[in-house]
Amino acid sequence: MAQTDKPSATAFAPWARQPRKQMSGWALVAAGAVLLVTAWAFTHRLGSFPLLDDPNEAQYAEVAREMLEANDWLSPQLNYVLFLNKPPLSYWAIAFVYQIWGIHEAAARLPGAVAGWLTVLIVLVWGWRAFGPFVGCLAAGILASMGGFFVETHEVRPDLWLVLGLTLAMFALRELLEQPEEYLFRWSAPLALWQLGLAVGLLAKGMLALVIPGVSLLAAIGSQGRWHLVLSFLHPRAWWLWFALVAPWHLAMSFTHEGFLWDYVINQHLLFFFDKKFPRDSVPISLPMFWAAFAMRLFPWSVFVPLAVTAALVEIRKQENPIGLILLSSWPLVVLALFSAASSRLEHYSLPALPPLALLLAFHFGRADALSGRWVTVTWWHWVFLAFVFVNGLWVVPRLIREEEWLEPNQAFVQLALQVFLGLSLAGVTALLVWWVGARRWAAVPVMATFAAVVPLFCEGLVLMAPNNSSFSLALQIQQHLRHRSATVVYQAPDEYQTCAGLNYYLRGRIEILPPNHFVLPTYLNPHARRLFIDPPTFERWWRERHVIWVSDPLRPGQDLSQALPGPYEIVARDATRVAVRNVLPLPASTAKLEPSIHPGPSHKPH
Repeated sequence: MAQTDKPSATAFAPWARQPRKQMSGWALVAAGAVLLVTAWAFTHRLGSFPLLDDPNEAQYAEVAREMLEANDWLSPQLNYVLFLNKPPLSYWAIAFVYQIWGIHEAAARLPGAVAGWLTVLIVLVWGWRAFGPFVGCLAAGILASMGGFFVETHEVRPDLWLVLGLTLAMFALRELLEQPEEYLFRWSAPLALWQLGLAVGLLAKGMLALVIPGVSLLAAIGSQGRWHLVLSFLHPRAWWLWFALVAPWHLAMSFTHEGFLWDYVINQHLLFFFDKKFPRDSVPISLPMFWAAFAMRLFPWSVFVPLAVTAALVEIRKQENPIGLILLSSWPLVVLALFSAASSRLEHYSLPALPPLALLLAFHFGRADALSGRWVTVTWWHWVFLAFVFVNGLWVVPRLIREEEWLEPNQAFVQLALQVFLGLSLAGVTALLVWWVGARRWAAVPVMATFAAVVPLFCEGLVLMAPNNSSFSLALQIQQHLRHRSATVVYQAPDEYQTCAGLNYYLRGRIEILPPNHFVLPTYLNPHARRLFIDPPTFERWWRERHVIWVSDPLRPGQDLSQALPGPYEIVARDATRVAVRNVLPLPASTAKLEPSIHPGPSHKPH
C-alpha cells in the first residue's frame, strides 16, 4: 500500500479527536428508527404478567424490594436473611427504579430492558464505526429481533447487565487495539469504557465478565503475534478505574461477612463450573439441549450463523489488520466453548454470544451485493431454507403446542403461533423477492420489520404462560385467607430455597422455611442458619399452638399430605404445582365439630 494511503498516527490520538465521518440524513433517520422501535419493543407490556419463579424473576425483584425496605444497599437479603449468591448491580438498579416508580412488576423488569436497549445502541455504534451506517443499523435490528434476546428484556435477571458490560468492554477493546501501540494506554475514552464495561459485567454476574474478554483478547493479540501487549494490559493504568468501581463492595463484604470470599471465589465460580457447588441450587442441561437452546435464542437468524462466521474467517485472511473481525469471531466461540465444557451449563448461558453474532450477520448481509460465485448460491439457499421453516411453522408449531400437556388446554397459544408464523412466512417470501430483484443486502430488513410487528403477539404469549409458573395466584389466595385471621406461613422448600421469593414478594413479608433434605449452607450463611430455617420439631409445635399455613414443595406436586403434615388440615389454596393448607387447631369440647373439608392427619382421630 502506498504511503499516502496509510492513516497518520495522529488520526488515532486521542480517540475522541478522530475526524467525524460524513453522516447522511437517511442513516441518522434509520438509526433513530431502529432505536425507537427497539425501545418500544423492549418495554411493551412489561407489567402485564406476574413475576415468574423460574427462571427466578421473583428472586431478584424481592431482594431489591427488601433492600429498599431495610434501606440497606450494601448487604442483599432474601426472606430477610443475608443473600450473597450474586453481586449487587441488578439489585441496585431495580431498587433504584422502585424508589422512583413504586414496587411492581414493570419497575422490576425495566432495568433489564434498559440494559438490553443500551446493548443494542453499542452494537449499532460498533457496526457503524467498523463497517458503515448500514451495517450498524442492520446489526442493531438483528440483535433486537433475536427471539432469545427479546424475551430476556422481559425477565428480571442480571444476565443482560452482564451482556451489556461485555459488549461495552469488547467495543472498547476493539477501539484500543486498532490504535497505534504508542497511544494504546494513554488516557482515552476507550480505556475508560474498557474498565467500565468490565466493572458492569463483574458487578452483575461475577468473574465471568473477566474470563470472556480475557480469552478473546489473548486470541486476538496471539493471532497477530502481539504477545508483548499482555504486559501492557496488566499495567495498573488499564485497571485503576475498574478497581475503584468493583473493590468497595467486595472488600466490604469480605470484612463484614465471614466466609464470603471463599464462597464467592471458590463455591460460586470454580465449584459451580464443575457442578460441585453447595447447595446445588440448579439442574444443568445436557450439551445437546444447550446447543438447541442456543439455536432457539438466535431465532430467526440461526440458519445464517455458520455462514456468517465462515465468511468472517475467510475475510480475516484477506485483511491487513482484521483485529475487529478476530474479536467478533473469537468472542462467541469462547462463550460457547466455555459453557459446553461446564458441567453446570444452563440454557441462558449462551446469551453473551448474541451481540457479536448480530454484528457478524450484519457484516455478511451488508456485503451481499458484492458477493459472487458460490457465496451468492449458498446465501440464496439459506434464505430459501429460512422461508421454508417459516411456512412449515404454520403446521408444525401448533401441532407441537397441542402435544404439550400444560399448553394444550389453552387454545390461545395455537392462535398466537399461527399469527406469528403467518407474519414470518410473509417476511420470508418478501426476503426472497428482495434478493431475487437484486437488492440482496436489504433481504434481512423484512424479517426485522416483521419481528417488530409481532412483538404484541410475543408479549401475549408471555402473559398466557405466566400463570403456570408464578407464585402470584397462590399468594393471592393465601392473602385472602390471611385477611380473616393472622397466620404463620411455612414453606416446604426444595434445594433452591430461593423459590420462596415469589411468596415474599406478593405477601410483602417474611415466611418461615423448612430446611430441604441434606441442605449444606454456604459458608457466609453459617452465622445466620437459625434465622434461615425452622426445624421440624418447631414446625410441629407451631402446628399445635398457632394458626399456620403450609405451602408444599413445588417439585413434589403429588406428595401425600397426610404424611407431610402432623395433624388435621384444610386446603385453602392451590396452583399448578403447589398446594397451601392451614392447620385446624383443637376446639373446646363443647363446640368441637370439624368442617367437611378438613382432612385428618396421621395422628387425628375423628370424633
